[in-house]
Amino acid sequence: MLATPPRPQFLNTLHACLPESAKARIRVKKRVTDIEVLPDGVRVHCEDGTTEEGTVVIGADGVHSRTRQCMEILATGTPEAKADKDVESPYLTTYRALIGNLPELPDLKPRYNYQSVGYGVSPQLVTGEGRAWWYVYEALEQPTRLRRRYTEQDKQDMMNKYADLHVAPGYQLRDLYALNIGDIGLINVEEGRVNRWSWGGRIALVGDAVRKLDPHAGLGYNSGVVDVVELINRLRRLLQSTKDSKQGQNLTAAPSANMLQTVFDEYEETRKKSERNVHIVSRLSARSSAWLNWSHRLISVWVMRFLPAGRWMLDYLVAPVVARAPVIEWLEETNLPQGASPWVHHPLPKEVDI
Repeated sequence: MLATPPRPQFLNTLHACLPESAKARIRVKKRVTDIEVLPDGVRVHCEDGTTEEGTVVIGADGVHSRTRQCMEILATGTPEAKADKDVESPYLTTYRALIGNLPELPDLKPRYNYQSVGYGVSPQLVTGEGRAWWYVYEALEQPTRLRRRYTEQDKQDMMNKYADLHVAPGYQLRDLYALNIGDIGLINVEEGRVNRWSWGGRIALVGDAVRKLDPHAGLGYNSGVVDVVELINRLRRLLQSTKDSKQGQNLTAAPSANMLQTVFDEYEETRKKSERNVHIVSRLSARSSAWLNWSHRLISVWVMRFLPAGRWMLDYLVAPVVARAPVIEWLEETNLPQGASPWVHHPLPKEVDI
């Protein structure tokens, strides 16, 4: 069984929990063009001519992160790359995916993952409460690092190619197309991890800006959330220690770039150690679904079918990663559910007046 709240609903919930002072600082429809390093911080330049200043920039701007591009320019001294110019991706694309949204399908189980396998193609249907999402993954003829913008004709061609593809009990792809809500997407599915996660104590990256996972196993967004939690916990500890060390003095509590870079390095080291299994599971999930060669078919048809390989991956690869997930250290939690694997980190217990 899967817990799959719609992403917009989840984001709206997070936004609703913010204080008004925080909501007022959110800027939307902005496109970063440049990052300028100042003596005591950074200045971010936007395409509309506006700028924003702060102590650090945390780039959570996805696969084609402009923050990452600007950071590489600063780190390597390479010529300026324009924001609207395609650059070679640090990630490798082996598959592309056709994606759509559906209303609730009453004849299918809610919170369930329906998936089929085959050479070079794999459909997937994930049902939630009141909504469902469908995917068709297709292997490219050749892996690429170049960005591809697909047209409406590309989408239609792929839809026609796989119209008779069985997706879930009682549903072919043509049936889902007729029921689809909203736009249909066609995107490259990148995979990989970048080498540089931060620079100069002023820029750090999280989420898809540092690693991209195939979505079959559903671990990409969760990994990005863990990045943010790990990083903000460390930044908060640094701010507290800096403030305590300068208490009673007429000095700023802002940490230096060297202190911030130490935190960034520790964050990167911790995350790289803990996410090795995540990459293994994501790659294996993709290739055991849309086979690239005979060995992938062997794993899918024989190993996964007749041996408890799926349970083994869950118990020994995924469960330890989940159990070690950090928590936001200063938030209270009174009802943390406990699973089969005990949590390594625990949230702040709420004080009870006696």
